[in-house]
Amino acid sequence: MGKQKDLHVITSCIEELMAQDGLESEQKDALATAMKAVNHFRRNTTPSDADIYRVVRIVAEEIAKNFIRQE
Repeated sequence: MGKQKDLHVITSCIEELMAQDGLESEQKDALATAMKAVNHFRRNTTPSDADIYRVVRIVAEEIAKNFIRQE
């Protein structure tokens, strides 16, 4: 039950980011990639630790490289 609730929260957060105005195409693509990874993970009924780390890494990478301004 906890896994589904956590995944719902992550999905909702990504959807909120996608709904923002003024996103660049790279940012939209990054969010779509993150959403795809979360949805693929959701179908995995018995994820290993490696699967969990992989999806967290993908989501964090996509958000960090496209939403954090490098100065």
